[in-house]
Amino acid sequence: MLAWLVLGCGHAAPPVDPEALRPPDRLTALARRLPPGADRCVLARVGTVAERHRELVGRLGAAGPLAWASGAPLSAYAEGVQRTTDGREASQIALRVADVEATRRWLQQRAPLRVEWGEARSCRDGDTRECWRWRAWAADTHTVMLRRGPWMSELEGVERRCAQLARRHRDALELTARRSGGAFVADALPRPEVTAEALLLPSAAGLRWEERIELPETFSPREAELFLDVASLAGDETLAAASDRRQRIRGDVLETEARFHWDDLALAAEDEARVRRALAEAARDRLPLPVEQVSVSNLEVVLAQLALRREQLAAASSEEARIRAARGLVALLRRARRVHPGNETLARAHFDVLLDPLGEAADAAEVATAMLGAEPVEPASWARRRREALAHVGPEALAEALVRDEVVPAARAEAAAATLVALRGSYESAEGAVVVAEAPPAEARRLRRARGSLPLATLLETLVALLDQGAARNVHAVLRTDAALEPGVRDTSAGRVLGWREGDASVRVAASWTGATDFLRGTQRALFRGLDGGEVDLLVALSPMDGAATEPDGVLRLRGRVEGERLSLTQASSRAFRWDAVGTYVGAPFGELEVRLFPPPDLEAGFESGEDARRARRRAGEEPVLSCRAPEEREEGVTLRCRTSPQLDASRRAWVRVVAPWIARSGRL
Repeated sequence: MLAWLVLGCGHAAPPVDPEALRPPDRLTALARRLPPGADRCVLARVGTVAERHRELVGRLGAAGPLAWASGAPLSAYAEGVQRTTDGREASQIALRVADVEATRRWLQQRAPLRVEWGEARSCRDGDTRECWRWRAWAADTHTVMLRRGPWMSELEGVERRCAQLARRHRDALELTARRSGGAFVADALPRPEVTAEALLLPSAAGLRWEERIELPETFSPREAELFLDVASLAGDETLAAASDRRQRIRGDVLETEARFHWDDLALAAEDEARVRRALAEAARDRLPLPVEQVSVSNLEVVLAQLALRREQLAAASSEEARIRAARGLVALLRRARRVHPGNETLARAHFDVLLDPLGEAADAAEVATAMLGAEPVEPASWARRRREALAHVGPEALAEALVRDEVVPAARAEAAAATLVALRGSYESAEGAVVVAEAPPAEARRLRRARGSLPLATLLETLVALLDQGAARNVHAVLRTDAALEPGVRDTSAGRVLGWREGDASVRVAASWTGATDFLRGTQRALFRGLDGGEVDLLVALSPMDGAATEPDGVLRLRGRVEGERLSLTQASSRAFRWDAVGTYVGAPFGELEVRLFPPPDLEAGFESGEDARRARRRAGEEPVLSCRAPEEREEGVTLRCRTSPQLDASRRAWVRVVAPWIARSGRL
């Protein structure tokens, strides 16, 4: 990234490093508290802004709601945000404060977020709800840390860039850095593609906002022109109040500058306040009736009150308010269900609120049992709900239900119950995973000797591509290994991976679908996370979107050993493929595909001869989603490079058809 341009005049004097003459910057020190791996970071010098102007600064800034909140007892703010594999945003925040105890009281009583005090627990225990709650704790006598969501710290992010900006721009009120372009390009990019920086600076009459967005050299001039013509870190609503706005494109850099007067910002804030007051008045009209005043014999009235109380529960600003709203909802539902005992809508709401947030699992199980006796439309779903509640009661009660409901054999019930209790925060997915992992489909039970080496980084998408025939399919993968893998639940951009231990073995089950916009790579990374050696048994099954996972219409199963970043095969369920060639012509080329929608990614494959490459190019000419260039001769062989389509699953299927003569024993698939 090019440095910000600083103009000045000098005198004939010995050069002096200005940084050496400045006192230490507390904001720069605070930025070092952020863990590595941030996709976006924001730093704010809150203490330099008068209280009357903080709300106006917050209108333009990128910091979260704590930074510029009225009465916030902090002098500096640092935030790192990381996009998780399932598209959510995990956050780490550091606050510079004068008094930790005063800050704790403000966070718990007046802050615009619901914050629980006490150091954040691990996000790897399967309780995803707990993981995504805001937690705060004192790091030292002048620093308070906050955390929300899981954080991956293996790679460096933009937090260092933020610290560099803070050192260079000590007059800036707020500084922002972002990589991968946010909404500009696909979030699942394997490396940063677009970088952006923004500064919010004081000016004589208000504020000055500056932004720079730079694209990588891999973008063609035309692609850069199209991209920069529409890209901006700030939306139009941010710049609407600007008294002056300038934007220019210099090569692959978009520069934007806007100026704001305090008076204009104040007028815009007044307009927003009027809108908020109007919304508040509308909300008051939607307050629920006292429970005893509801005519529960009228189902229409009950359902309307149910909706209002659910809104009240969702809007609760503290745990105390949440529990109070939940108690009111339970009181309404108990009265209503005495009159309408077979109504499934009321029963589902009753079950859900008892389980979360009240944690009254035994009562929730009784609701499900009562519904099973009322001949519901879908008894299987109520049996599953009862098992979910019993998972919160204990493993013994759950094991009995698993056998009674014929979910698993009696011999496996105790082990299955222990697994499901550990993963009870994601019960429905966990039970499905246990059932899928219980026994392989008949067509995958017989394994034959096989030889070949497949890249681990693209193994899941390779096997899915070999099975995928076009219609959207659910994807389930079951991994068993003698390696000690971390158990728990991990959400991805297009599915979920659950893991547990069975004796000396580790088991992981992934669920996704063939049209995943990230080539299944988020699921793949979660499935193989921590696997750097050991014996592996991997089953991949495709089933109809509305079909049972235990009745797939396409299955592949492999056994082998993980050696470095590859799987060396020893057995496979199918003899239709030349497995050594599959690694060369499918696994390796898929590794070259960049996960992005614009511009469409390229696929590159090496062939032993020019004739093979030309033949593959002719076959690719029959595929509308592929456009291949002339083969290029290199020292290691002949390379064919093809532009694919944003329809990632279609591109994957098309490429498998192109290389069928090289990977299929019969020459066709």
